Parts: sequence; structure tokens; C-alpha cells
Amino acid sequence: ADVRSSETDWVNRTLPDGTRITLSGRTAIDLKYDPQQRTVRLLRGDIRVDVAKDAGRPFYVETPVARIRALGTRFAVSHDGGGTGLEMFESRVSVQTLADPQASTVVQAGERLQLTRRGVGPIEGLDAERVEQGWQHRQLVLNNRPLPEVLAQLARHRPGGIRFDADQLQALRVSAVLPLDKPDEALQLLSTIFPELRLRTLAGRWVWVDIATDHAKN
Repeated sequence: ADVRSSETDWVNRTLPDGTRITLSGRTAIDLKYDPQQRTVRLLRGDIRVDVAKDAGRPFYVETPVARIRALGTRFAVSHDGGGTGLEMFESRVSVQTLADPQASTVVQAGERLQLTRRGVGPIEGLDAERVEQGWQHRQLVLNNRPLPEVLAQLARHRPGGIRFDADQLQALRVSAVLPLDKPDEALQLLSTIFPELRLRTLAGRWVWVDIATDHAKN
């Protein structure tokens, strides 16, 4: 990758055109700048982008499942094995997926969505100001998000990672502000919100998160 960061890093870069980009946690990107276009390829992880204006060259973020064209300025993109997440802070973007490259979806400020190999998920509301401030303060601002999505993002910030069964935890929804730069503290906060959660450190390094057996039976 042209630029990468590790689990505990927050890397800020100014690209050749003046675009500012932040890499958060275990993230890797490739850059392709030429006279026709500007492209950031997100291989994995989380980025926040503040796009510099250039009328002659469109700006794209590409992931393994989607292509996002900036029609404005500030937004965040995440990607892991489960798909691509997009959060819009200002203006709008146009989104295409590999599943249907001929169709495009416009996402406005204050909206978010998930993209997978199957296509585009529903557009949801987003408190853009709070979420963007969270980025600036290394916090994860959540409103009714599925727990597996939250754990996947925390895992990119924790050396050793976090393991879990997404199907088992899918019904649990999180509304909270969690410290991204302190993932173990964030996990403890989650266990307070959901007493049924069990956290186990295995192999002295990674954490397994599941529902305790007595709660699972109930």
C-alpha cells in the first residue's frame, strides 16, 4: 500500500492536490493521481476525506465492492470483509457498486449507508456534526448500530484484534460514544451496556466476545 497505519495510529496526510485524508487504525490505501482523475483505493480500514476542489479531475474512493465519486467535500469511508460503510458530513457523493455498476446512488450530508457485493443498503440518517467531531476526538459516535459492525471497527484499533460470531450478536444495537483510541475500555463499556456479553482474552492477545451461556439459553 502507498500509505498505511497500524492499530494504534491516526495518520494525517495532505495529498498532492491539497486533499486532506486521515487514516484511523489498521488501514491501507493506494493512490492514483494522473491528469484525468484522482483516486484513493481503500484496501481496508477507516478514512476521513476532505476533498480539495479540482474542476478538471474528479475524485474517487474505490473499495473492493464500490466506487464513490465526490460531488462535494467531507465524508468517511470504512471497509472490511463485511463490506463498505459511507458517512457523509458535507455536500454529497455518487455511489456505484460492483453488483450494479450502471446504477448510481446519491448520498447527501447527514446520511450513511452500507455497500456489499450484493448491492446498496438503505440510506439512514446520521448526526453528521457529532460523528465528525468524534473523528476529531478519536471517538466512535453510534446511534442504533449493530454490535458486530461496532466490534469490527474496534478490532481495527486493537492490537491482537477482536473475534466474535456476527450472527449471534446481530440483534444487539448500540447507541453510545466509545473511545476508539482505548478499545479495551470501549469493550468494557459495551459489557456494561449489555450485561449478557462475555469478554475473554485468549492466547494472551486477542479478545473473544460472545453471549454468556446462561443468557443464550434464555
